[in-house]
Amino acid sequence: MAGEGDGSVAEKYVSCPTSLANYSMIRINVSGKSYQTYESTLERFPDTLLGSPDSRGRFYDASKGEYFFDRHRSCFTSILYYYQSEGTLIRPINLSPDVFLQECSFFGLGEEAQKILGFGDFEAEDPEDELPENKYQRMVWEAFESPTSSVVARLLAVVSLSIILISIVVFCIESLPSLKDMKVWFVISAVCNAWFTVEYIIRLACAKNKLTFLKGTLNIIDILSILPFYIDLIMKSVNATGGALEVLRVLRVVRVVRIFKLTRHSRGLYILGHTLKSSRSELFMLLLFMIMGVILFASGVYYCENTENTEQFPSIPHSFWWAIVTMTTVGYGDVSPKTNPGKVIGAMCALSGVLAIALPVPVIVSNFEYYYKEELARQIAEQSRQERRAREENANHISLQIPPPLSSSISNIDQEILELKGVKPAHSRQDLGNHYSKLSPKTTPSTPRRRVETVL
Repeated sequence: MAGEGDGSVAEKYVSCPTSLANYSMIRINVSGKSYQTYESTLERFPDTLLGSPDSRGRFYDASKGEYFFDRHRSCFTSILYYYQSEGTLIRPINLSPDVFLQECSFFGLGEEAQKILGFGDFEAEDPEDELPENKYQRMVWEAFESPTSSVVARLLAVVSLSIILISIVVFCIESLPSLKDMKVWFVISAVCNAWFTVEYIIRLACAKNKLTFLKGTLNIIDILSILPFYIDLIMKSVNATGGALEVLRVLRVVRVVRIFKLTRHSRGLYILGHTLKSSRSELFMLLLFMIMGVILFASGVYYCENTENTEQFPSIPHSFWWAIVTMTTVGYGDVSPKTNPGKVIGAMCALSGVLAIALPVPVIVSNFEYYYKEELARQIAEQSRQERRAREENANHISLQIPPPLSSSISNIDQEILELKGVKPAHSRQDLGNHYSKLSPKTTPSTPRRRVETVL
């Protein structure tokens, strides 16, 4: 039984993928640091540099019997682990994303690195798919949507941002009692809304998909910031009274949403919006904790202060304000308990508020960090895309500038002779004969080149 057991164990060890009997060792030297692994480990991904014997053979040093790569050593540890773990690629914390992507691309793991860093999603979402097909519409669309595409786009972005800021400042200043009746504020608001209207119409006309454009969050904000001004003009022209004035006041308040138009020009606000959107469950949990705490402590402080402090705590709903201010640790001091039991409940309310607010904060911070890194990856991907396009354009430009090569029948010496005689170089044998007929007999091909040198 023991022998049979030993045999089965031996068979298991022999069939192991890392068996020395069936698999040979490979030594890899990366900038002076030596690595050893099995050839079968690298063959798991034959389409990569290390997995293909022909590809890695170019880096083989026969004198030392190893493969030498003058690359980043810390990054290669993650690359080798990709083969060992059968497809798990981990970026080192102390390594920047661009260096990691460059090293992985060299070893043929560029696509996997792009997936980890988020580059693949941005490459897949090519902005070319959103551009209009018409040439002129595309130029106008890029001028309004991509501030870095041209000088005109930068100027439009600056003008749009300036008008947004001016409209927000005017919205605040016109509420001052001493400046409320000045007509200049109406003129400035009219100019700002005219710009917003023209900008929205142009972008809508140039959009490739009109329905998608109308459903966009930022575009809905644009509509909400534009419509109140025109509704205000219409209601003033018909001398609206009564309930219509209340609607007018509400519409004037809606104009404040134009401050969210800054999101179009600020990537930080864009990241914050995505963070809040992805943290909906955590924010709902925070709201639920707050509601439970407000109801609980407002009820407790009401029954403790009901007999001696009825002016500040006349009912439980009136105590909600005190509970909210205490749980958020704001503490205005306008309402406060006077009895000892009420003070104990106030202390418990403050401590529970700190805990309730602190619990979901780490999750929100991690979401913000994730979207911040995603934005950095998007910027790097966009920069790489622009550099790739620039290299392609330069390559095409250089290929157009290179003159066509001379025929193989014209030697370098013959070409120099033609240039000295002021004759345009020929590109065919027939043209070559015509050119040589214009030269002196001493420099024709029929004259031996040694005799020409003697005469000279």
